[in-house]
Amino acid sequence: MMAKNLLIALFCLFAAPFDSLAGMKNIKISQTKVYQGDVIKVSLAYKSTMPFRVDFLGREHKSFEMNGFQTVLIGIDYRLNPGTYAIKGVYPMMESPDPYFVAIAHKIRVKKKYPKLKWVPRERSEEEKKKIFKNSAEINNAARHSARKLKRLKKFAWPIKASNNKPPFVTSKFEDKRCRRDKVRGLLCHYHAGTDYRAAFDRKRSKPEPVRAINDGRVVLVADHLLNGKTIVLDHGNGISSGYLHLSKFLVKNGDLVKRGQKIGIAGKTGATNAIHLHLFIRMDHGKTVIDPHRFLRKFTK
Repeated sequence: MMAKNLLIALFCLFAAPFDSLAGMKNIKISQTKVYQGDVIKVSLAYKSTMPFRVDFLGREHKSFEMNGFQTVLIGIDYRLNPGTYAIKGVYPMMESPDPYFVAIAHKIRVKKKYPKLKWVPRERSEEEKKKIFKNSAEINNAARHSARKLKRLKKFAWPIKASNNKPPFVTSKFEDKRCRRDKVRGLLCHYHAGTDYRAAFDRKRSKPEPVRAINDGRVVLVADHLLNGKTIVLDHGNGISSGYLHLSKFLVKNGDLVKRGQKIGIAGKTGATNAIHLHLFIRMDHGKTVIDPHRFLRKFTK
């Protein structure tokens, strides 16, 4: 019976127009108009142990428990072209004595926040190019292999403990443009693909603060990189990973399991920077999706 109901739901899914709201009263969606770099939360309106699934951009997302409800988090990559996209899937209708699946079909409007920029990497020596390429590949591979599938995901935490339990002070936003003028190619810019947090709160801002895991996870990379300095990458499960750059000291090693709020390193100014701070990145979809980490944490630390 359940298999038959699933087939019926799939037929309805592809046959129904996307703007149909049939059955959607049991699905909560955080927003249908979203900017590049943001995250959409899709969850059941009732508590259930049965997961549901949705498809977005050809990628399947299976729900997990978050704050007591089956939830899917969909990252909107900051490079995704603005436009209208479909979220499709099925969820279990648990009010029935004989549970059956109901189709999900919804439109998402992605609005522009990050226009495409003209960018050409700096001229560097061949040795530097090889190091930078290797370092980038290490981070990409660490994020790509965030393969743990969890049934439950805790709320997140800030990586730096600021006063009064407020978010740490942002010194450079995700959306900041980094530009340089080239004599031949003109003004070249790229976006800052993470958030920089102040990580030294003494008067001279010279005493680095501990850096903490934003959620439970497994350490998948501990490395010293040319531009990023001392770097840690954590796998939080379900395709979500976080990276902590420019550290002065490691407090964990590759393969360690860490808890939310655990000290994993000490902030610093290693790599291509001259001031103590923490550069944090968050990636979703096994490294494929780069999002605004500060906006993510403002939503999911609550």
